[in-house]
Amino acid sequence: MSTTDTKSDDKYIVPALQRGLELLGQFDRATPELSGADLARKLDLPRASVFRILHTLERAGFVERVGDSTSYKLSIGVLRLGFEYLASMELTEHGRPVIEALRD
Repeated sequence: MSTTDTKSDDKYIVPALQRGLELLGQFDRATPELSGADLARKLDLPRASVFRILHTLERAGFVERVGDSTSYKLSIGVLRLGFEYLASMELTEHGRPVIEALRD
């Protein structure tokens, strides 16, 4: 399985959630589409486990199938989380020092 900064004996970690988030992290610009087999190899997980994670993420709107293929890609649910994160930031407060420096 991929390495994380958490201790393996951390009793508060939810392993299935951690695997799902690691799975989502496998998608990037270079590999926007991955099959369940690809993900199983990358994460060193059984294909059945990867299929169940993908099914759960698909039902939740975070991944979607690519046409009729066996590949998946990130879906709108991930973007929605990103927009909510951006909306929660007080950008005016973070940008104020830069704007004031430009003004001065």
